[in-house]
Amino acid sequence: MRRCGVADTYANTYNERTDAFNMEPELIADSVVRNDEPYYNILTTRRSFVNGTLSEFYRERQGVGIFNVTAPAPLETVPAIAYNQPGTWQEYTRSAFHSGVLTTPSFLYRFPTQRARVNEFYEAFLCKTFVPSKDPLPPPEDPSHRDNNLARRAGCNYCHATIEPTGAHWGRFDERNSLFLSPERYPRFDPKCQTCALNGDTSCGGECGAYVMQAFDEDAANSLGMLKTYLYRTSSEEPNIEGGPALLVQRMMQTGDMERCTVKRIWNEFLGRAMTVQEQQLYLDSLSKNFASNHHSLKSLIETLVMTDAYRRID
Repeated sequence: MRRCGVADTYANTYNERTDAFNMEPELIADSVVRNDEPYYNILTTRRSFVNGTLSEFYRERQGVGIFNVTAPAPLETVPAIAYNQPGTWQEYTRSAFHSGVLTTPSFLYRFPTQRARVNEFYEAFLCKTFVPSKDPLPPPEDPSHRDNNLARRAGCNYCHATIEPTGAHWGRFDERNSLFLSPERYPRFDPKCQTCALNGDTSCGGECGAYVMQAFDEDAANSLGMLKTYLYRTSSEEPNIEGGPALLVQRMMQTGDMERCTVKRIWNEFLGRAMTVQEQQLYLDSLSKNFASNHHSLKSLIETLVMTDAYRRID
């Protein structure tokens, strides 16, 4: 989370804020592990931390134009720490729309689009990557090649049929910044924006940047004045937007993929290599089930892993 070309007069302040933003998710994860809480609280907890740098940033409303960040909680609940105390961190509780490290400024800026956020979530917590299909494409004249909805476009739909609705879980978090688009300020539909769009005023006084303002296809024509994140979403996918990343974690917890991925990553960390196919057959399911039955305690997983024959054979 660094930015090139920042003027020297702002460099120190910018770097201090960058360092603080990057430290925040580490402290969230550290607190979960040290307290032996369910490991996936790192993805859902509202707990967070501020130091002097972030306290002043939030409480004094500084940094607009360098960092666009919605205050994570009512300002009176953000700990008041002097700016000259960057090493002093205090815990506090963020607003209800937050979800662990997945809504921290560090995560949202490092992965600036909904698609990037989905890709990182799948790779980091599900051990999955998106790989294009090897199936042949339809002929060039097929209209699906020109579909603006990537979940339907030929050559794109194989991955984006999953990426687009999953990315909607970050639909209330703006792209390329860390702003939360609250339902109160940004309703699903804004009649003023629709009126401007129908009259050809796509700027609408600068008030409708988050809304569909141009009819570049039939779906968009039927969605003028609608918040962009709802465009192309089906009725079954729209709850993802309001449920946020916490809903995504809740759903993924039901598949077993998160447990298996965590086991693989801890295995790699402790043995210095990935599981072999044979080791996956011997250990993956049992370690994953043990991890789940012990309330996703990372401490318990590590204790079980280091007792395996595979670990004890390390030279």
